[in-house]
Amino acid sequence: MIGFITKEEMLSVPAVEISSCEKLAAAPLVSVAMMTRNHQDYIAQAIESVIAQECDFEIELLIGEDFSTDATRVVCERYLNKYPSVIRLIVAHRNVGIQPNFLRLIGRCRGKYIALLEGDDYWTDNQKLQKQVAMLENHPEYSWCGAKTANRTFWAEEKPYYDLEDILRRYIIHTSSAVFRAELFETYPDFPNVECLESMVYAYLSQHGLCGFLNEIVSHYRIHSGGIWTGADISKRMRLTWSFTDIMDDYFDRKYSKILYDRELWICKMDTAMRLQGDIREHWRQSLSVVRLSFPRLIRHCPSKYIAFALNVLVLPIRTIYYRFRAKLSVRKRLNALFDNFKR
Repeated sequence: MIGFITKEEMLSVPAVEISSCEKLAAAPLVSVAMMTRNHQDYIAQAIESVIAQECDFEIELLIGEDFSTDATRVVCERYLNKYPSVIRLIVAHRNVGIQPNFLRLIGRCRGKYIALLEGDDYWTDNQKLQKQVAMLENHPEYSWCGAKTANRTFWAEEKPYYDLEDILRRYIIHTSSAVFRAELFETYPDFPNVECLESMVYAYLSQHGLCGFLNEIVSHYRIHSGGIWTGADISKRMRLTWSFTDIMDDYFDRKYSKILYDRELWICKMDTAMRLQGDIREHWRQSLSVVRLSFPRLIRHCPSKYIAFALNVLVLPIRTIYYRFRAKLSVRKRLNALFDNFKR
C-alpha cells in the first residue's frame, strides 16, 4: 500500500536555497522546476530557454542542482547572478536522488502552475508557457497539459486531450513539455525513488483530470550517453520498465494490469525493432536477451502476444538481411535510372 507525502515532508528533503529574495517576483503565476545533475554542457541552453519566455505574467525558475561532480553548479551560479529576479538555486551538501530532488523543488514552488524542464533539454517556443497556461485557464477539466517535443517519436494518436488509460498505455508527453496545477501537490504518493519518476507523476496527475494536448513542438529532447533512458543499456531499460509496471499496478490495485503489461510488451518491441543499419548479430543478441528477460513476466499476463513477439525476434536476422537486400536493390535501380537519363 502506497502512502502519501505531505508538503512539510517535501520541504524536509536536504536543501539550501541560494537566491535574492528581495529581487524575486512576489507572486509568480508559473514556477519552472528544473532538475539537473552533471549537465554542465547543456544546462546553459536549458536556462536560457526559460529566460527567453514571452509571457504576460511573472515566472520563477527553481533549479535543483543535485550535487553534480562536474561544473553544473558553477554554471547555475553564474546564471543566478545574471538573473536574480527569476532564478532560485536549490542545492545540498550531498546527492539526494531523483524523486527527493523533484519533491524539494515542488514543495518550494510558489506558482499556480508548475512547468517541468530537465537540465539537459530545452524549450524551442518562446511562447510555450503563455500557450499552455491559457489552455489550463480555459479548461478546468485539465489537471495538466503537454505538447510535442522535437527529436523524439510521438507514440499516440493526436487528439485534444488524453485520459488516464491513454497515459498508462504509452509514454506520450515528454517531461520538457509538461505543465500542471500546483494545487495537486499539497500531498503526493510516496512512490519508490526510481528513475521513471515522470511517468509516475503523469499517472498521478491523470487521476485528477485530463491531460490537454497542444499540437505544436515546444521543446527539444536531447539524446546523449548520460541520459537516464537513452544512456542505459537494454537490461537497465527493462528494469526501469518493470519498476513502472509494478509500482503502478500496486498503486491502482491491479485495475489497469492489462494496459500496463501491454505497455511493457510495446517497449520490448521498440527495443527489438528491426534496424537496417549497424551490426545484425549484436542487435539480435540484445533482442534475444529482451525476450529472455521478459519471459517470466509477459508469458503470464499476455501469453499469445508474447509468443508472437518472441517468434518475430527469432527470425529478426532473416528479415533484416532481406530488407537490407531490398534497400540495396532499390538504390541500385535508382542509380541505373539516373545514369540512363544522363546518357540520353
